[in-house]
Amino acid sequence: MPKRSLPKRSEVDQLDRAITELLAKPNAKPETGDSELMPLLRIAAQLHQLPREDFKARLKSDLERKSSMATTTEAIAAVRTSASPRLSFKNAAKAIEFYKKTLGANVTMLMRFKDSPEPPPPGCGPTDPSKVMHAQFQIGETVVMASDGRATGNPKFEGFALSLSLPTPADVEKAFKALADGGKVEMPLEKTFFSARFGMVVDKFGVFWMVLVTPEPMK
Repeated sequence: MPKRSLPKRSEVDQLDRAITELLAKPNAKPETGDSELMPLLRIAAQLHQLPREDFKARLKSDLERKSSMATTTEAIAAVRTSASPRLSFKNAAKAIEFYKKTLGANVTMLMRFKDSPEPPPPGCGPTDPSKVMHAQFQIGETVVMASDGRATGNPKFEGFALSLSLPTPADVEKAFKALADGGKVEMPLEKTFFSARFGMVVDKFGVFWMVLVTPEPMK
């Protein structure tokens, strides 16, 4: 009985086997029994080596640089975007000392009219150069600005209130009592549905305060 030869493998099978060997041994020279398949195999070998190491290094560097720039831009935007109350007193320096004593305020800046590098516009400054032109102090994380303005008449703080949140009922009671000294209690401290202690008081400088225990996050 005559011996039958095995059918010749198709070109697709040959290319598939050659590419499988190439993936298993990337540094081996691509080989195939069919010379017509060699151009395709060489292209496969070149594609397998992409992207090159120098390209990946440049791409990583560019991505890290852009990420750093984006983070810096976001940080600058976060710093520049803010809303802070500015209070005009008849005696800002005295008020600031009061808030230092009662609320632990930290004064970060204070400039008097006499220390200004430029004189105020006519009619915009007080007659007393020792008056406060601009001041900033912090209560916790909040920045409050203050000045004596034109230092004329009695200031009126109407239509707004400063909200003071503290961690415990004891802290609230201490701050509320200190703010009420020489001022007026508008609503005594009591337990509410949103805070363990809440009360309203106008201090002796006329500033309206709402004092409360920091509410629990709503679920």
